[in-house]
Amino acid sequence: MSSPLVDYFYAKDSVHFYNYASMLGELPTMWNVILTSFTDFVCADWKAFALISGMIAFVTNHIDGNSIIVQKLIIVFFSSMILPYVFIIATHYFDKRKALFVTLLYGFLSYSLFYSAVLVRDVPIGFCFILLIYLFYTKQSLSKVPLFLALSVIVFLFRPEHGIFSLIFLFAYLYLYLEENDSKYKFVLVLPIFLLAILAISNQIGNFFNMLNTTSDVYLGYSKDVASGDSLGASLLKLPWGIRHIAAGLFSQTLPFPFYVGLDKEGLGFIPLSIAALFWFFIWAQLLLLLYSAKLRALIDRRLFVLFIIALILILGASVNADTRRIMAINPIILIASMNVYLGATKTMRLNLALLTLFLYLSLLGMYFVIKG
Repeated sequence: MSSPLVDYFYAKDSVHFYNYASMLGELPTMWNVILTSFTDFVCADWKAFALISGMIAFVTNHIDGNSIIVQKLIIVFFSSMILPYVFIIATHYFDKRKALFVTLLYGFLSYSLFYSAVLVRDVPIGFCFILLIYLFYTKQSLSKVPLFLALSVIVFLFRPEHGIFSLIFLFAYLYLYLEENDSKYKFVLVLPIFLLAILAISNQIGNFFNMLNTTSDVYLGYSKDVASGDSLGASLLKLPWGIRHIAAGLFSQTLPFPFYVGLDKEGLGFIPLSIAALFWFFIWAQLLLLLYSAKLRALIDRRLFVLFIIALILILGASVNADTRRIMAINPIILIASMNVYLGATKTMRLNLALLTLFLYLSLLGMYFVIKG
């Protein structure tokens, strides 16, 4: 099947990406593909994705022809390449058997499985983010700074606001480096981290660089559609500034909500996303144990704690557009932190957690039905 217009797509951008890649693939030379990708206004805020998909389309047109299957293989490749790094990072906290278990959970039960064959730029961004996270687990050295900057530039070429946000990883890494070396200058880095966080949470990153082709109002309207129209998510997005970010950010971690929303329209292809919604709710519920157990809190080392704070900032920053794919790049951090808690808990605590999770989800369902009327 060669047209996404009759193929399954969850993201609205996919048809646009496919058609543009097909156009690039018809250009006379590879140089034309590269030049157009970096100069055409149409792909101004997704140059890297246009370049990769266009080059693949150009090459396959000279072999057997470009198709939607070929384009989706790009996403499959990046999605599969995330898994080895999840495993490597997990081995810093678990033995290899448990690390493999955590990696399989990420591959089969998280949002990664659903989006691993959807033509969106969020998966390549996720691959760049896992590389940034991986750098935290290599030997600390200032020689890593160019790698952080290079990855941030690449992310910027996929989506400008994510690229700017990714600079937080660099400043956080430098903070940990200076802290490790007992430097009194480490607090100098708190200011840029704070400013980037404020920019992210206030949703002004794109406006600051004048690179976005949409506005906050457009995002808000689209978010209401994603949040099931008249559902709980749409109501949360009407809350005052600040409260809305926290409420919508937390709610974004449960989407689709309820988990069965979309099954009637999208069919069996929507099942992985429904499973991911339930699984991710459970993952976050586990983290509540951190509030009650000093022993479990001790399992979260300094690096993971800093990375988790970065994850929270991104969740709050993306809350105006409550779409899981825009924030799933930091999901490996959340999963590893959560599994640290789960695997370190006693059987009794796990049972209590299961009951608490069930109670919380049923409570949210009750609120959903009350609001929906």
